[in-house]
Amino acid sequence: MSSTLLHLDASARRASFSRELGDAVADAWRTAHPGGAYLYRDLARDPVLHIGEAWTELCDHLLEHQITDPHRYREAVRTPA
Repeated sequence: MSSTLLHLDASARRASFSRELGDAVADAWRTAHPGGAYLYRDLARDPVLHIGEAWTELCDHLLEHQITDPHRYREAVRTPA
């Protein structure tokens, strides 16, 4: 079983200490796990979308009705929000 590292950056500063530290840790991990998967996400550059009440209701509806096909997601939309 191979390992996976999820490397997240969130600082708005491109030259922040946390980014430098994260890079060093990720480099060391990749050296120690040459066959491991490496996933990187910069949350300052590509922020996560806001999850509000309408979004959670939509997800609850999808789960309740076991709608897993993305082409059927429109069926779960119940309000303009």
